[in-house]
Amino acid sequence: MKLYNMEEQEWRTGKFQRGNTWRSEEVSECTVCGTRTNRWEMGGYPGMGPRLHCPGGVYREHDEIVGAHERQKELKSLIVSYESELQHQCYEISAQTRGYIATLLHMHRAEYSLLQGKIDRLRELFTEKLLHDVKGIKSELTVVVPCTPFTSGGTQKKSLQKGKI
Repeated sequence: MKLYNMEEQEWRTGKFQRGNTWRSEEVSECTVCGTRTNRWEMGGYPGMGPRLHCPGGVYREHDEIVGAHERQKELKSLIVSYESELQHQCYEISAQTRGYIATLLHMHRAEYSLLQGKIDRLRELFTEKLLHDVKGIKSELTVVVPCTPFTSGGTQKKSLQKGKI
């Protein structure tokens, strides 16, 4: 099996058409779910180029992790914004309102922590299932590159959890 060096753009010598696949020398690890792959596909619209698809992207849990990360970003932004505004207005608002804001900040931090627990639990499902799609690599010393690959959009997603479709 020929492995292509993606940094040197060796894939260009393969004369790949849309939908053709090949394997690279480097292994990429999804920053969302932790699955690894070295499988590339020629695709894109309107142009064409190499696309890396996450093997875990066909599962609903992958989308749940992405959603949890997005909510965490929102919460972090809210927390920073509220804390800053509270500092600026601390003498202008009543003690009761400051108490309400402190409670709100506490709730946002608690939600952030709950979401992190959900992310960790869902990532563990991916780890248990060993969904890696790495072929042709013989050395354990291969560099693993973190990436955020494309995922399967618009298709019915499966579930990693028992009893769920």
